[in-house]
Amino acid sequence: MASGEVAEGASSALPGDQISRAAARGGPTRSMLIDHAPTVHAIDHVQLAIPPGQEDTARAFYGGVLGLPEVPKPPNLAKRGGVWFSHGQVRVHLGVEAEFRPARKAHPAFRVRHFDSLIQRCEQAGYPVVAGEPLEGYRHVYVSDPFSNRIELIETVAETNGPLSDSLVSLLKNQLGERMGEYRIPPPVFTHMRGEFVAFDEEKGTLTVRFPLLEAYLNPYDAVQGGMIAAAVDNTLGPLSMLVAPPNVTRRLEMTYSRPATLEMEHIIVVGRLGERKGRQLHFVAEVSSGQGVRLARAKATHWIVGATES
Repeated sequence: MASGEVAEGASSALPGDQISRAAARGGPTRSMLIDHAPTVHAIDHVQLAIPPGQEDTARAFYGGVLGLPEVPKPPNLAKRGGVWFSHGQVRVHLGVEAEFRPARKAHPAFRVRHFDSLIQRCEQAGYPVVAGEPLEGYRHVYVSDPFSNRIELIETVAETNGPLSDSLVSLLKNQLGERMGEYRIPPPVFTHMRGEFVAFDEEKGTLTVRFPLLEAYLNPYDAVQGGMIAAAVDNTLGPLSMLVAPPNVTRRLEMTYSRPATLEMEHIIVVGRLGERKGRQLHFVAEVSSGQGVRLARAKATHWIVGATES
């Protein structure tokens, strides 16, 4: 989306807005949209034990090798020793245990990106990995931390889309020619949102991208902010627009929301399609759904080709 553009209808993704409109019509109330039944809905953190005085060793592995940023412990807990790490929805708490015994069987399983690179980093740091038993839809290995605690590293096959990304970059090079160096491909915002290309159909003019749902995207109602859904759409239509047309910018993005997205959905799928081209104008449509196939939103966008004239 061009700087300064605002996605129309973005606020309609807020459950509060939906509730207000429904209440005005005598329809569903807040209690019908927010489930108040007691339930366990997520894991807050994983706790592992380490021997006394080994915090720096833990930092070298969990921070240096696995790439987890350290976060400060609350002052009242820091005096006990140990170290905490956090990245997105992953929180690892390492606590000191005087009579330490490694967890050789029970273990956390961390979903990772750039699976092969992380394996290589572990082995280069002196932590050999052991391949796990075949598991349909996944690649996974086991590695022991410096204290012999068992760690599983796992990646879904669908996330292994390096060849697709390489193919799209190659297509963009052909499309942009000598101008390729003028653009940041992929854009930093796409990388920041952890977008993953799933499929590109050149004949139909469609691009499918997956985005994880992060806690940082939540609004006061524990639903994903509508603007983040709009950003995911824009980060799908942007690459698609450059694959099917000369360089262009977003002039209008209109969102229509069906239901809130929640962290329990884990990720969203955005399918963008070029609907029509009129002169310098490109008209796109997109559909957003959960990983379980539940429709969350639809979008319409108008892009203008840069430097072109109306025909």
